[in-house]
Amino acid sequence: MGTLLDGRYRIGRVLGHGGFGITYLARDESLQLRLAIKEYLPRDCATRAPDGVSLAVYSGQAGEQFAYGLDRFLEEARTLARFDQHPGIVTVKSFFRAHGTGYCVMDSVEGLTLKHRALA
Repeated sequence: MGTLLDGRYRIGRVLGHGGFGITYLARDESLQLRLAIKEYLPRDCATRAPDGVSLAVYSGQAGEQFAYGLDRFLEEARTLARFDQHPGIVTVKSFFRAHGTGYCVMDSVEGLTLKHRALA
């Protein structure tokens, strides 16, 4: 099975990826819940380390941009967590730093993406 994050979240398959990160299907092993976890991984600033889990952040300006972006990523997760149970915003359950990056734990929501909905 996949990597265990924060002592409780088991990483599953990739749900999507973009320029700033990867979203995974995950399982909370403590509560036995299906979740989604977004990992902060901006491709212009970092890459996966040889251990397959941690990140290797590029040096110089890219490293500075990574640090700034990571702080913003976690602040956004903190802000979204305050909108608990808002009908238009996915519920953020937790956020944390690990393996040299940040993670945002959210409810896993089934349905179409905004892109697919626009094309329908």
